[in-house]
Amino acid sequence: MRTLALIGAVAACSGTQTPDPDNRSKAPDAAQATDVVVVVQGTMLWMGNEQYANEGGDVSVFEGAHSQLAPALKALVEALPAESQIAVVVHAEVRAPLAPKTALDAAAAIGPQTSYSEFIAAELLASIDKAVEIFGASKAAKQALIVIGEGRDSRTVPEALGAKVSERIELLRKDGVLGYSIFYRTGTEDNGGKVVSKTLGYTLFREAASRDDIPGMVGAIGAAIGSR
Repeated sequence: MRTLALIGAVAACSGTQTPDPDNRSKAPDAAQATDVVVVVQGTMLWMGNEQYANEGGDVSVFEGAHSQLAPALKALVEALPAESQIAVVVHAEVRAPLAPKTALDAAAAIGPQTSYSEFIAAELLASIDKAVEIFGASKAAKQALIVIGEGRDSRTVPEALGAKVSERIELLRKDGVLGYSIFYRTGTEDNGGKVVSKTLGYTLFREAASRDDIPGMVGAIGAAIGSR
């Protein structure tokens, strides 16, 4: 024991580093690259129409989450470890396939607010299924799902939605996928969406009081992914 202690002391004095099997001493910029799928889901009211409402005459104006979604993706790109990849799924459509984070065109992935003017369905389950497919084709050792939305699926009765979401989440958890969610509602009622969003955010759940909070929350999630 004394001999081992002496060897350790000599190594410390000479600047020789002993192996670090737990990799505890790695530099922050050596954080493990991660494949991330971002799912965005919400109806037209959730996306909002304030950017084009006046073009159609006298219509009600709804300030939605849309204006903060591209900035949120940019914040994620900045926060994730180098060599990470990002895919973006909006309303069950893969808007950006899994690719190096530096290749992501955030504005193009989200698209203009007018493109959501007819969206009356919130495609949550189908979007999660797309994410599962993307993870299945990924070769990354570390994967993470980020869901931003209102936690609803217009094609599924509310009583069945929770169980169906839990089934999909169980598959992701078994495969070691990290799960993050940000719940934001534009109206006064969430129709159970918050509960569903909490299920999706099994690693971390956040609720945005304002749409302006979304980019900062997504950036913080990206940093948290890098630190795990």
